Amino acid sequence: MVDVVDALDGIGYFDIGLMSEDIRPLWEGMTFGDVAFTVRCVPANRPMWKQDTTEELIGAHGIRFKETGNVRYTDQIQEGHVIVTDTDSTKEVGQWGSANAMGMIERGAVGIITDGYCRDTAELKIQKTPVGIGGA
Repeated sequence: MVDVVDALDGIGYFDIGLMSEDIRPLWEGMTFGDVAFTVRCVPANRPMWKQDTTEELIGAHGIRFKETGNVRYTDQIQEGHVIVTDTDSTKEVGQWGSANAMGMIERGAVGIITDGYCRDTAELKIQKTPVGIGGA
């Protein structure tokens, strides 16, 4: 990655692809490292609709992903990957939570780094799920 950043600097694209200095471990003493699997998240530009019933509230995300699609990369995760997500302008959306983070670890990922928010942080700390957060 350093070579890519240096090349971008050389052609006038400064400060692109750099890791935020605000990234920090979710829980004290956490360390991990290996090959980065990078994901860029972009906003859908379509707000959620109001849910009127408990059933709608519980099923809203499933309905939304069915209607608008969802990038699927879980099958590409390999043993040792560090998943690095650039949430860009979607920082306020909690891309990672206890269920999907643990799912990636079960698939072989060794950790997750995100510049956006993370949900279920108490659970992630108890589970010792290796998540680095910041920049949001």
